[in-house]
Amino acid sequence: MAALNASNTTYLIKFHGAGSMSRFIVQDGEDMMNVLKKNDFTGIESIKVFDPVKGRFKRYKRANILKHYNWNTEVYLYLKDHYYFK
Repeated sequence: MAALNASNTTYLIKFHGAGSMSRFIVQDGEDMMNVLKKNDFTGIESIKVFDPVKGRFKRYKRANILKHYNWNTEVYLYLKDHYYFK
């Protein structure tokens, strides 16, 4: 994973459970897809988007996340078929 870019959309993926591997911050569609493939054992609690104006992560509609990646066919097809986005 590369360093975070302040001009890109930043997502916080939170899985159920309190372990150290239950929260991930990603910006790239491939990174989101890999995190979901490798770490989704207990279910997704939430996927939030960073709001740079307020300086915190906020809830975001699942459909908007899909729209954000509609240009990347591989990521879009994976996310569209993932249980969290159905």
